[in-house]
Amino acid sequence: MNYRRVINTPLYRQVASAIQADLISPGEEGSPLPTEPELARLYRVSVTTVRKAMDLLEQKGQVKRRQGSGVYILRSKVVRRVGVYIDHNILAADAPPIINSVFTNFHLHAAGKGLELVSFFGNRDYASEPTKKGVPDALVLALKQRSIDGLVAIGSLPFEYWVEMGDRHGVPVVGSTYGFSSSVRWDQEKFLQLALETALLNGKRKVAFIIGSRTDMRLYRHCEKLEDVADALSSQYGVVTYKEWIRSDYSICLPGAGWELFRDLWGARSEKPDCVIVSDFILSDVVDAAVSMEIAPLKDLLLITSSPQKHETRVPYPVVRIETSNESVMAKSLLEEIIRRMEGEKPRHLLIAPTGIHFDQRIYSQIPSLSSIGPDASFQPPLLPDAVGESAVVSVEEEADAV
Repeated sequence: MNYRRVINTPLYRQVASAIQADLISPGEEGSPLPTEPELARLYRVSVTTVRKAMDLLEQKGQVKRRQGSGVYILRSKVVRRVGVYIDHNILAADAPPIINSVFTNFHLHAAGKGLELVSFFGNRDYASEPTKKGVPDALVLALKQRSIDGLVAIGSLPFEYWVEMGDRHGVPVVGSTYGFSSSVRWDQEKFLQLALETALLNGKRKVAFIIGSRTDMRLYRHCEKLEDVADALSSQYGVVTYKEWIRSDYSICLPGAGWELFRDLWGARSEKPDCVIVSDFILSDVVDAAVSMEIAPLKDLLLITSSPQKHETRVPYPVVRIETSNESVMAKSLLEEIIRRMEGEKPRHLLIAPTGIHFDQRIYSQIPSLSSIGPDASFQPPLLPDAVGESAVVSVEEEADAV
């Protein structure tokens, strides 16, 4: 049998992987494997290399040696090692708690699946670009030696240094953002569509966007920039927007970035937007800026935001929230996709649709600057589109081209 030898990966590990793929996976539970000399001839390596490969497979629970009888398949007891990688400092103040939640849910869903999880953590500041220095040595070694059978990247940017290393050494990678050959991610375009429908239902036709992060976008190899998507959808829905009103050129996690973005956007033209669609991570900054400028909620401005189900930003300002984040569904889908990839299936992209929409009216009358301009007793909550499904729906994009 033929297999491709990989530089920098011990030969016995490559032979073990080949035996697992060629003989164990398609074999029957309890079936005998060829003898070590037969395997050595089959893979054109020494008996010593085969013996080390069989030692590794036995350690993983994939085979069982019986003295004087031979080696037998234990396919039902295979333990696959899956790496879980978060490339940034999860303890930093600006690290989104939703990432930790997906990480925790991933471990819960993996229980009882015959998987050994190995966690890797980088030290990138969430608002900065990745560097080689920020990639943990343990991850590099695991990819080079192929000591993990697959890798799930949660909230991590698709940094070519380690992504291509996984490709080169045959370790499938599934990410939760754009730019990976396989991904499970939240459907941002569907969120924007629902937000625009909400704006139109409430007579708002001048729409601005504060979304995404160009810092991240430069690294994505297979995506449209969010500003391009927003512009195209605005034309489709017949709303007015301008280049100055579509802002994704700051990292959403830089402290105070939303304050500056909103004030720049509001002052860019004499014409003002009557609706702003804004990322949840930066919502509090935008609200602070709007309050400081005495912009009346709902009357002057309708705010629509994405809303992680358990980690939403609480603000003293009425906003429409579109629930785009179901951490449990995300974690379960990432797990199912990495298992699928480890079984040799082709890469693809999954999208998790929004799960609901609601109006969140906070008490803002205590804010002196708004007490005199807030809605009066005849205040009516905004209209909302028809309810979205109660549970997140995962839809499949076309099979992905290899990165």
